[in-house]
Amino acid sequence: MPLVEIQRVLEDLSIVRIDEYEATLASEHAERQRVLDYVRRFLKEEQMFEVNVKHVEEQPFVSRSKEIRVADLERFIVATVDELSAAHDAAGNAFTVYHGEVNEQDDGPVEVCLPVAGGDKKLPAGEVAYTVAIGEQTRFPEIIGAYDAVASWAKANGRDLAGPPREIYLDQATDGRPHMEIAWPIR
Repeated sequence: MPLVEIQRVLEDLSIVRIDEYEATLASEHAERQRVLDYVRRFLKEEQMFEVNVKHVEEQPFVSRSKEIRVADLERFIVATVDELSAAHDAAGNAFTVYHGEVNEQDDGPVEVCLPVAGGDKKLPAGEVAYTVAIGEQTRFPEIIGAYDAVASWAKANGRDLAGPPREIYLDQATDGRPHMEIAWPIR
């Protein structure tokens, strides 16, 4: 206990003062534990995600963009995919392109896309490094581990990230859990 706290307790000899100090210690310990858990999870996930490389063909698509924070992201993606799917015949899996970071402070922007024949925009052909996230790995903040794994792989293999990353929403397997491909253009 720091001297300042000892002095406060001696000046006001009460159980309340001790309880307040104990609550502060518990809060500080909980925060440190969250940091350690994140670091542990990060180290584990880097090895847990297998990163591969593939060539993707040019893909025409339609989309809708928005500056949005993480709290509203999933709702926006689902609603936009439903809206685009109702208006167009899909020619592949829906995906989201992240043109900037999305978290509690940063708002992207993000672009929710649906591949369609004759779409007004085109995803360029090229190589991507990618991994697949499954189930809880597809949720924020766990999904960050998949992005970090791809970025770390690129750096470790002398490849440069060459554009914004994207999440491709794969069909659910028979296990009923969401499956998502994290793909990042590389050169």
